[in-house]
Amino acid sequence: MDDLEIIKLIEDQMEIELKELSEEEFNREYKTYADIRRGYFVDEDNRVTGLRIEFTSTPPLTLIQQLTTLEGLILRRVSLKDVSILKELKGLTALNLGWNREIKDVNFLKELKGLTALNLSENNLQDVTFLKEMKDLTSLNLSGNKELKDFTFLKELKGLTSLNLSWNENLQDVTFLKEMKGLTSLDLEGNKLKDKELNFLK
Repeated sequence: MDDLEIIKLIEDQMEIELKELSEEEFNREYKTYADIRRGYFVDEDNRVTGLRIEFTSTPPLTLIQQLTTLEGLILRRVSLKDVSILKELKGLTALNLGWNREIKDVNFLKELKGLTALNLSENNLQDVTFLKEMKDLTSLNLSGNKELKDFTFLKELKGLTSLNLSWNENLQDVTFLKEMKGLTSLDLEGNKLKDKELNFLK
C-alpha cells in the first residue's frame, strides 16, 4: 500500500478531507478555526513527508505509523491519550502534539533521535526531564502543562533557540535560563514570576 492509499484510508476512517498542501501551507501557524488546514505534503517522489490533522476526532495512529517517510507531523486538538506508537516514525524532525490535554507520558520521544522541533503544549505531562538527552532540539514548546515541576534540565539543551514555557504555574525559578545563551525566542507569559527574578534577562 502506497502513502496516498494510506491517506485515503485515514480520510475514510475519520470522515474528513485531507488536501495536498504546499510546504508553506503545511508549516503555517493558523490563528482561527476557519483558517485551519488539514492535509499532507508530498516530496517529488509522491511520498508523504508531512501530515497535518487538527481540530477533529482522534486519528488512526496505526495507519499514520505506516507513513514511514514522515518528517513533519501535526496532531493538534485531536483528543489523543496514548501516542507511544509514534516511536516507529524514526524520520520525524518536527512533531506537534499540542492541545491534546490527556497526554501524560511522552517518554517514547527519546527514540526519535532526529527531532529538532517539538510542541507539547497544553497537555497533562508529568515529567519530561528525559528531553535533556535530545540534543538536536532547536525549538521546544512546553506551555500550559500545569503538572510539570522540573524545568532545570532545559539548560542541558544547548542547541535551543526557541523556548516557550508560558502558562506553567509551577515554574517559579528561571535562573537556569542564564546558561541558555543560544535562545533568540523565549515566552514566559502567564507564570508566577516576579520582575526581580527576570532582571538577568534584560
